Amino acid sequence: MNFIASIFMVLFIHFIHVSSVDAMVSSPLPAQEISELTGKDTWERVWISIQTEWLNQVRDGLSLQKDQADRLIPKLRSLDEKKRNIGKQKLILMRGLKVGIKTMDANGKQTDWFLYQLEENKKAEVKVGEEAQRILKEILTPAQQAQYLISRQEFKKRLRAMILAGRD
Repeated sequence: MNFIASIFMVLFIHFIHVSSVDAMVSSPLPAQEISELTGKDTWERVWISIQTEWLNQVRDGLSLQKDQADRLIPKLRSLDEKKRNIGKQKLILMRGLKVGIKTMDANGKQTDWFLYQLEENKKAEVKVGEEAQRILKEILTPAQQAQYLISRQEFKKRLRAMILAGRD
């Protein structure tokens, strides 16, 4: 699969990708709805290929020293995994919220549960962002930090452009 096709699939994943059943174990959703919300291994492989492309760009574009790369790359992989899990959980929660609204129980407990979980999800997202900033400051020089942020923005912009071009 070429990089452009992978990028197109990533956007597709972004909109429909969902987490494993583990995230829904304590959910008030019926088992059938939970099984409909589970993801596929193919999407994980596509995302990993995108992540690898990004990390290669970081390593090469920032001219990292070997010790910097050895410390930074594993931490970025770990953070990316956390971000993906948070994103997956958010998609599941949003879908569950939609189902909850349609089948809301008389006292709204199901909807309240999803709203609370979405709030916790947002807190986890912020925490990962703060951890990323701490890691970048710890390992990179100020100039490398700036280049990282610029490269990340440009990478996301190219991804969006490729995905939009793939839709036509």
